[in-house]
Amino acid sequence: TTNTADAEQTVNVIYTAKENIKFSDSYENATWYRIKVLRNPVKYTAYDKATGKYMNSTTAPTALSIYDMFAFVGNETDGFKILNAGAGNKNALGGTRTLSAVPLDQAVTWELVNVNGNNLVIRNKNNKLGYINDNNNVVAYWYHTRNTTDGGPTFEFEEISQTEAQAE
Repeated sequence: TTNTADAEQTVNVIYTAKENIKFSDSYENATWYRIKVLRNPVKYTAYDKATGKYMNSTTAPTALSIYDMFAFVGNETDGFKILNAGAGNKNALGGTRTLSAVPLDQAVTWELVNVNGNNLVIRNKNNKLGYINDNNNVVAYWYHTRNTTDGGPTFEFEEISQTEAQAE
């Protein structure tokens, strides 16, 4: 849910159109989002600076932190990198199995893919069976055909207002 002066908007990767995600051209000009995993119960994604990993917790953050802020840098056609404000402008989501902050040139390029008519998932642009998934409270890379029907890759993105992001 995005709170603006005039409206409230929910952006849900599984049940919405791709154009609702605002892709950024750089870290410096990023549109920032909070990420929720739509499991039962809902989990909140954040970067863990101590481990370099992206963790999911059922405890909602009480205040915005740079570790809760994610941006999608790239575009719909060529794919995008997922950056976290706390991990800095030289790192993005990458790795194998458990995803962590890796140098941009080693990070995975992602794409939003429409499955079964209305569903969108986040898939590795260069590996059609590789998806982002929640695995035991860790943001993970899952290589499996069931990714399009499992609840783990179901995410909701909540846009952070520029005012809120700048305060951080």
